[in-house]
Amino acid sequence: MPLLPVVDGYRKWLAARLEETGVEVPCRRWNNHDWAVAVTHDVDFVGTRLRSRLKSLATGRIANAFSGFGESDPRRASLYSIHSAEQKRRVSATYFLKGGASTKHDVSYNLSRGWLQKHLEVLAEKGCEFGFHPSYAAYDSPKLFARELSTLTDSVGRPVQAVRTHFLRWTDPTTPRLIEKQGLRIDSSLGFADQVGFRRATSYPFKLFDIDANQPLDVWEIPLIAMDTTLFSKLGFSPEQATSCIKEIYDVTKRVGGCATVLWHNTLYDEKLFPRQAAAFEQSLDTAVEMGAFVGGLHEVLSAWTVNR
Repeated sequence: MPLLPVVDGYRKWLAARLEETGVEVPCRRWNNHDWAVAVTHDVDFVGTRLRSRLKSLATGRIANAFSGFGESDPRRASLYSIHSAEQKRRVSATYFLKGGASTKHDVSYNLSRGWLQKHLEVLAEKGCEFGFHPSYAAYDSPKLFARELSTLTDSVGRPVQAVRTHFLRWTDPTTPRLIEKQGLRIDSSLGFADQVGFRRATSYPFKLFDIDANQPLDVWEIPLIAMDTTLFSKLGFSPEQATSCIKEIYDVTKRVGGCATVLWHNTLYDEKLFPRQAAAFEQSLDTAVEMGAFVGGLHEVLSAWTVNR
């Protein structure tokens, strides 16, 4: 696993060598914290899919097929539980919401549903941020991208600044240009789907660059370092192994003074299908706080970093 942010390590080494010669090197912090953790959630669906229930019936899991309707639905209940865990620790997060579905890899949900609207209002009141989660085919489709973003902003009643593509889909230069054109200013898609680590060799925010146009874009990238589906599904980690891996990421990130961005889906508290994953999530929050990180959503983290130089 690429758990060494080479660019960050070189930056610290070079700064130390320059200071030895009397050259002062400006140092940014995160609102008086030495490092940061960005907490993010991709809300791919807000209720258990009919397909999942039918699959449970077909495989003889009758209890699973008929469990969890309404407020007790594990996907819906998980949204409440995630926010409760964050509020208990006085931290906020970025919730990426979908504005549409375009392929079989998407699950459509109505952002105007009464209970969901009410919950989004609570999240906003508590300082959480809403981000845009384009559908599977929208990452390189200007029409889909614009339509889904408009649906989202109309539903939440406010502009959004952050984006993460579904399945981390990305193509240069189309995707970053779409992001900039639609007025989004933060992306957090550049991470690994099948492993954890520093895909761009850095944990620091950086401006996306349009190689074809040979110029930077007005979009900050806050790279994704780890996500729950990678830890539990791709790597097959137990909750204890996942907790240990995240702690290792935190240790490295703190050492270089960067930001560890972690993604948790709203399936965490479904104990029947994902036992003890919620415990790993809550432990990750506790560990970040105990280690002295600035913890928050993407916009909050970026604001803390850019203000304190």
